Amino acid sequence: MAISSFLSVLLPHLVLLIVPYAIWSNRDIKGRKSWIAYVPSTLLYIILVWILLIIAHKSTNIMYSLMLLFLVAGPFVYKIFLIGSFRLYYNDKGVHTFYGILPWDKGGNSVRWEDISEAVYFTDFTSWLLKSYNIRIGHRFTKTSEIIENHIENGKELVAEIEAKLHDQRRIASPSTI
Repeated sequence: MAISSFLSVLLPHLVLLIVPYAIWSNRDIKGRKSWIAYVPSTLLYIILVWILLIIAHKSTNIMYSLMLLFLVAGPFVYKIFLIGSFRLYYNDKGVHTFYGILPWDKGGNSVRWEDISEAVYFTDFTSWLLKSYNIRIGHRFTKTSEIIENHIENGKELVAEIEAKLHDQRRIASPSTI
């Protein structure tokens, strides 16, 4: 009885977390975090669960062990949803990012086309091997308005798309007089 009442209270909250994620997945998203972005959180979670299993094996109180497991699982699930909520897209106005799942945690950044100085990606052996790049969308006037993100899936191709779109935007803005 207690589990069913717990689920009836928890289910609407889970729907509120999952529905915005499903709506964003239908949009024309150009960039998202690669699977490699999930690795540090997952490794930390595995280590913590392993430690909790050792504690639970020595403890006689099963409720204490379950409570500790839920306390560890909650932040892990939140972090996984938070990483999964990251979106990078561009439109006629500029390049935009969006992230967050809870109303007080949502945010983003934008750089207008006319304010972009360059779009670059950074590579090393690991990023080349895993196709997960760190990218920077530079702002012409200030460093604080730049978009700098790590572990972007196929970031190399994304930067090429943004540079091509930036070139088109500048060509339209200042047509040649030849």
